[in-house]
Amino acid sequence: MSNRFIFGFLILAVSSCTVYKDFPIEVYKPGAVDLQKEGLNVAIVSRNFKYPGDTLQNYYQKDFRLVRDKKNVNLNTDSLAVSNAMAGLAKALKRDGNFNRVEVFPPDLIKLHMADKLSAFRWETVDNLLSSANADILISVETLSCFYSTYSSSATGEPPSAEVITASVWCVYDPAGKKITDRKQMIDTIYWDGYDENMNRTNMKMPGRIDAIKMACEIAGENYAKRITPSWQKVYRMYVIPPVEDFRQAAVYFEEGEWNKAIDILRIYAPEKFRKLAIGARYNIAFAYEMMDDMPNALVWIGYAMDLAVSLKSKEDLKMILAYRKVLAQRKTELEKLKQQNYPE
Repeated sequence: MSNRFIFGFLILAVSSCTVYKDFPIEVYKPGAVDLQKEGLNVAIVSRNFKYPGDTLQNYYQKDFRLVRDKKNVNLNTDSLAVSNAMAGLAKALKRDGNFNRVEVFPPDLIKLHMADKLSAFRWETVDNLLSSANADILISVETLSCFYSTYSSSATGEPPSAEVITASVWCVYDPAGKKITDRKQMIDTIYWDGYDENMNRTNMKMPGRIDAIKMACEIAGENYAKRITPSWQKVYRMYVIPPVEDFRQAAVYFEEGEWNKAIDILRIYAPEKFRKLAIGARYNIAFAYEMMDDMPNALVWIGYAMDLAVSLKSKEDLKMILAYRKVLAQRKTELEKLKQQNYPE
């Protein structure tokens, strides 16, 4: 048996035992909505709109049964929910620091109105609201609904739990060009259960309906702010560890943040003669360069990995590589956008 055949057999053998390791990181992402300039004065208002079928303001779900909240029947839950959503948005915008001033109108400034269709504000109304707040941009909570559910141990066989589902529509009105800069429907679910982060049972007390709605709606406002302002977001990347000692050592360097040391090892296996191992090495080098914020080299090396995967007709590797190349291209665009908006990368 030739040495070449033995070498090829070993490469084939180890490729079937490759480990794919998730690597959590936080990335600074630009908002999806570009307001073009800094130092804006922003006003936040509630449209106070409801659809005719939205009739569950005073109800919630208890152990899969619809129940009327008799204790808080006189409380305007809709106003409470909108107020906390606007407060959450305002807090997030102020924390960003890119806005000069953020004004929040009273939640019931506009009288409650219902219709089958949600239409946009008239520009005359937008101008009047902005004039009264001395603001440049108007952000409207067009409509907001929320529903609380709670489950006991006897109903589920699990520790007690609770959740609030919020459904909202947000709109950004820019009077300068008489245009709607953003219109976004969002659905968020905030969940509480009896487990800690390690999935161990706890004695955590479930929040009541009103407290849960307040928290969930504030988070809904904060989540919408992420469309307007940059924010740190937790994402996951992946690298590969074939059962080869050098790759394991490179993985140790990854976990320690020693990217250049990992690259030095992986370059040994990058030549085409290492076939499947070379695909993994090239992929991992691209990952290391991304972690160093060197997007040009990351894209170059993921390209090298793709070229070899195509040459070897390795469909599984190619699928993984194409997905990561898309991520890298998006990340490159995000970093360029942050630079254009004068945000630190």
